[in-house]
Amino acid sequence: MDPSRIEPRIVPFEPALREHFHRLNAEWLRKYHQIEPFDEEVLSHPEAHILGKGGRIWFALVGEEVVGTCALMPDAPGVWELTKMGVTAGYQGHGIGRRLLAAAATLQL
Repeated sequence: MDPSRIEPRIVPFEPALREHFHRLNAEWLRKYHQIEPFDEEVLSHPEAHILGKGGRIWFALVGEEVVGTCALMPDAPGVWELTKMGVTAGYQGHGIGRRLLAAAATLQL
């Protein structure tokens, strides 16, 4: 896959994408850590644990395939914490994460 040819579309959270928020973050957690009960709760209910607390979630789509996600949570006035992020293994190394972060930084202002 030529990274210069991948142009992900960045979209905000919508309920139809909830399962991908869980899938992408769980994939990362399984690879590098483990999924704790609190992780499972947050990943299964992002509306309550992230959006409901003033956070924001975005997804990266290549065509119709959801390949990445990131979430920001407010930490203090004007200060945001990157709380969740994941890019599926087949698309890592192609700048998807950087594009998600750039979009999140722009969109959250």
